Amino acid sequence: MRTKQNENGYALLIVLFLIVFIMALTAVFIRGSLSNAKQEKIVDEQQLSVIAAEMGVEYFSSKYENAFIRNRQEIWDFYYTKFINESKNKSQGEINAIARDNRRLAAKEIANSLKGLVDKPQDNDSFKNLQLEREPYVENDFFINIRGKVSSNKAVPKTLSMKLVFIVPDFLEIPSSNNDNNSGLLSSWREFERDSQIPFIKEPSKSCGKKVDSGDVCKTNSLKDLNKVNGATVYVPQNIDEGNSGNMGKITYSKVYVQGNILGDSNFKKIDHVELYINGGVKLKNVNGQGINNSIVKTQGNFEADHFETSQSEYWIRGNFNYNKSLQFTKSFMAIKGNLVGQGSRGEISGSTIIVKGDLVIPSGAKLNNGSKLCVGDNINLSNLEGDSSNHVYYVSGKSKGKASGSINLHSIDENEFNKNPEVLYSKCTGQKSSQLGDWERPILDVNYD
Repeated sequence: MRTKQNENGYALLIVLFLIVFIMALTAVFIRGSLSNAKQEKIVDEQQLSVIAAEMGVEYFSSKYENAFIRNRQEIWDFYYTKFINESKNKSQGEINAIARDNRRLAAKEIANSLKGLVDKPQDNDSFKNLQLEREPYVENDFFINIRGKVSSNKAVPKTLSMKLVFIVPDFLEIPSSNNDNNSGLLSSWREFERDSQIPFIKEPSKSCGKKVDSGDVCKTNSLKDLNKVNGATVYVPQNIDEGNSGNMGKITYSKVYVQGNILGDSNFKKIDHVELYINGGVKLKNVNGQGINNSIVKTQGNFEADHFETSQSEYWIRGNFNYNKSLQFTKSFMAIKGNLVGQGSRGEISGSTIIVKGDLVIPSGAKLNNGSKLCVGDNINLSNLEGDSSNHVYYVSGKSKGKASGSINLHSIDENEFNKNPEVLYSKCTGQKSSQLGDWERPILDVNYD
């Protein structure tokens, strides 16, 4: 009987021990759960605080960026025109110094236009006001800096340091003395205005074969007889009248000098990476397909074609330019001393710049795309043009009529000012590569999580 009672006592102790153990273990789990929940809440609050501060950074940086985009072009155009006027008859070193000075002045005025933009957020905003170190300022002549801190309005506040930098581009990419490319359009334009002749060479003694090898300098009376010209110099001592001969030769990476006119009811087969100098005019059926690309063309007279299509090329035409049926002008530049006259139902200028010293006479529905520019020194009917806000048309007040379709940017130049200094107009389409909106670098935003 006594043994039975001892066994019951041992069982009771084991049960009590298990109860105490389970209770202790439960308390540990409960405490851990409560601690994890509290920690998760703190982490969540911290994350929300960071997100709120980031929202503040985005709000204030967007506010400054929108103001920068809104103000920059008008200020830039003013100082660029000032730079052009001050650079006349100056040496290259003086031009460089004038460009730096006006770039610095433009940066300062843009920075001043950004002052006073910091406003107090609304009561329901989750971030606090931007605390600027100082108002927007210019550093190293053309960097506009904005520095400050943004905090969140959360229980666990978080402060972020932000630095926003706007870069004011250079006024002009100065070309090297032997490099006449797009960066030197301003100097090329001045040469085009000043000189009455195009560059030429003396007539070589060697005659060209059907295939002209690299490095050859030779002469021929017909381009259609040339099956292939690559890396050579070809001279034509007279007019070329190919008649209805189909396609003229394939010429690449070469220079071609034509002493007279190029005529005929025919087409250019392929002109690619070629400098083409014509001491007369051009009248062809078509310049399309593989016609003229990546090339420089200079003519002393008119240039006329039924269908005209080109890409990534420069044209310097001392007469008129006419297209009779269609125009597709892509990523190219054209300067015309006479008139631009177009006919037909399709005319499109895409990512290109055209200067017309005379009249612009084209049918309605002509389209400007992808940041194109037109500078017209005489009569223009704006109602024949279509395009969006990426495109710009510069013209002389009193010499225009109608209104362009779409949202093309129209810039009227005072006629008296133009008569005193025509370059006020033409400089908008030459040497101003960095002033186009697409050439401004995106602002740099740097955020530090303190």
